[in-house]
Amino acid sequence: MTAVTGPVGILAIPAGARPWTANVNKPLSLDAFVQIFYVKDAWTDEEGLYRQRGFVSGAIEGWINTDGTQQSIAIAKFATPQGAVSLFDGLTQTLRNKPTPATVITDAGDDGIGTVSPTLDADGNAIAEIAARTGDYVIDVHEFAAATPEPAAAEALLLRQFKSLQGSKKA
Repeated sequence: MTAVTGPVGILAIPAGARPWTANVNKPLSLDAFVQIFYVKDAWTDEEGLYRQRGFVSGAIEGWINTDGTQQSIAIAKFATPQGAVSLFDGLTQTLRNKPTPATVITDAGDDGIGTVSPTLDADGNAIAEIAARTGDYVIDVHEFAAATPEPAAAEALLLRQFKSLQGSKKA
């Protein structure tokens, strides 16, 4: 099993990968988490929802792999599983409603739900995003790849993070 080494149980950045300069490698407060994870127009609403859900802490780390792809993991921890369920339900509803040509993906290994978008972002990347919940944690993974989305890589990263958090709760 992969060691849990980062804040809020986030996986370590893979060997050889370059961390994003925005990484802080520490737990994030509610405001800091929301302001990194959401667009500015959503900050006020999301901060209120996260408070209601019982947000405890969060972490977001991203990196550039040796092959040029980029990945990120965001973890939000809540005081109760009900808070995590509420976020997961809202987040996955948003993912399910992304407009075409985005397509919905699911992952039976961790009950993950996400989307794959072949539409290139401002940096020329296609994006695969998938989220899962375990206990009082919600995990969201992004995979950024030039030209073609790579959902299998996003699913594999999510499953590693999911299993790592489940293992840390048993220790």
